[in-house]
Amino acid sequence: MDNKDIRSEAYSSLLGHKQSQKGIFNIIIIVLIFSLVSGFLGYYVGDNGYFRYLTGLLNNESRSPDAKIYTEQELATIINPNAYDMNLYQQLIANLKDKYVDPKQIDEAKLFDSSLKGLVEGVGDPATVYMNPEDFKQYQQSFSGTFEGIGVRLEYDKNRIVVSDVIQNSPAEKADVKEGYIFLQVDGKSVEQDTLDELVQKVRGQSGSKVKIKFFDTLRNESIDKEITRGPVNVESIRVIRKDQETAILEVSRFTEPTVEEWERKWDAAVKEINDKGYSKVILDLRGNLGGYLAAGIYAANDFMEPGKLVVTERTRNGGDKEVKTTNNNPKLKDKKVVILINGGTASAAEILAGALSYNNKYKVVGTKSYGKGTVQMTYKLYNGGAIKITTEYWLLPNGKRLDNQNPITPDTDITQDPVKFREGVDIQLEKALEIINQ
Repeated sequence: MDNKDIRSEAYSSLLGHKQSQKGIFNIIIIVLIFSLVSGFLGYYVGDNGYFRYLTGLLNNESRSPDAKIYTEQELATIINPNAYDMNLYQQLIANLKDKYVDPKQIDEAKLFDSSLKGLVEGVGDPATVYMNPEDFKQYQQSFSGTFEGIGVRLEYDKNRIVVSDVIQNSPAEKADVKEGYIFLQVDGKSVEQDTLDELVQKVRGQSGSKVKIKFFDTLRNESIDKEITRGPVNVESIRVIRKDQETAILEVSRFTEPTVEEWERKWDAAVKEINDKGYSKVILDLRGNLGGYLAAGIYAANDFMEPGKLVVTERTRNGGDKEVKTTNNNPKLKDKKVVILINGGTASAAEILAGALSYNNKYKVVGTKSYGKGTVQMTYKLYNGGAIKITTEYWLLPNGKRLDNQNPITPDTDITQDPVKFREGVDIQLEKALEIINQ
């Protein structure tokens, strides 16, 4: 059934009102609400059962599934018609248009867009969100090497979102943003209660647009206002950095590329470089890595772990568990001495990898506690060009505990970055990792 051809008669018996009492605007509202709810019964995309996209994003080769439009009979078994009062919805808009002190401020399209976001926020899960077409476009960009924004890496530290690193030649660097700055406001609105994902969506935007950010500099004990002109930012997902003749730093900034296959090719190239150059020690740097494809995290684990080791358990909607194990018969990095670096910006698939390697291979972990995002989201495209991202699974670590903000990855050696030294080019977390790997 085409979304745009749904007739009001299909909903009259369900909602207990006639079309004449509601009008076309109500029908549009209903259709969109049903589209949002439909994602809960959606499906996964992937290969061989477990190669699922962490977020089900739209990419160049694999499209997000469309949000389903349910039949009248299906809706009757899912939706409670007594929970919605569409007349009240219209009355609110009418009162605003008729009585608000500045009529120019009342934009019905903007009100409707905000109401959709509020509807999904009512679930109480910050990872389950509605994205309008512009939000969705920016979200898609985050899964490629180039995106538009200010160019900083983030860390969650003591309930604050902190700049952990400033990307070279980025708008943030040009605006003299420093490591250790704490986010207070974006465009005049507090972000102190935001999640990492929420803050990222507010800071990113089209090149040439401006964003006003209020930071707090703990070194100077003062707030700093910056107006930053957004621009293109390019970040390599994987880099091999030579530290010395024996030691390579394997820096993985994200588990995404336009496709998971492209990410895997880059990973394979990095592993080959480590082996070809004869490095015997590897520092796996996952700091500031917000995750990406779960399949990519599992793929990386295969190069460290013997076959048959448990990486993660996925707990699904109906309470069932599905174990995901490594399957590679030739782990190419298994003979390396490895230390892992994490911080409060290490999330999702990056946490899964760190947790699996720590538990199975007993690799030492250095840094600060990870973010604690142990959920899987799928993204379903709506016919208005937007999308809804829905949490569909929970993750259990190999020790059987659920990964969340109460049970993140805890480092063996807890060491907080020193922003003064870091600005001077001294990375004390990396130095500690080198000290441990050389013991």
